[in-house]
Amino acid sequence: MLFRSSSKLSAKIYAKSLLAQQLQHNWNELIVHKPFLQTFFPSYPHFQNFLQSSHKFPSLFDVISGHLPTYSHLYRMNWSTRRTCPICSVEDTMQHFLFSCFRFHDQRKECLQRLGIQRQQFNMEYVYKAFQTLDLHILYTLHSFVEQTIYQPKQTKMKKRKFEDCN
Repeated sequence: MLFRSSSKLSAKIYAKSLLAQQLQHNWNELIVHKPFLQTFFPSYPHFQNFLQSSHKFPSLFDVISGHLPTYSHLYRMNWSTRRTCPICSVEDTMQHFLFSCFRFHDQRKECLQRLGIQRQQFNMEYVYKAFQTLDLHILYTLHSFVEQTIYQPKQTKMKKRKFEDCN
């Protein structure tokens, strides 16, 4: 009985080490094909730490990958015929959405108050730093901002937008 439990333990340790090696290999391949990720996660341990807490902030994966459903992104995917913001008449990019779109002025103001920073300090460098340091307060606040603005009000419209733009 003692022999079996120790062999199970050895097998478990061996499996974990194989998995860790595979994840490290996958990380190295990912960096080759998507080098911008190294801006957010300078090394595999940073990425691993983020993954362990990422279930709390699912919308931040969209920020990291650039897959927020902005008009510009939807246009690239052929889900929209427009790429400009309907309010500001400029290209509706992730940076426009996060930092300057007038549609979300009130929510952005609330987000900045929660973070205790001025509007001039709120930029991509600030967002990158939050990911690198895994500052949970900043990540949670950014997650709330994204959820309140781009996902909740449009959740049903985002699915319909592809068909509405075709008409």
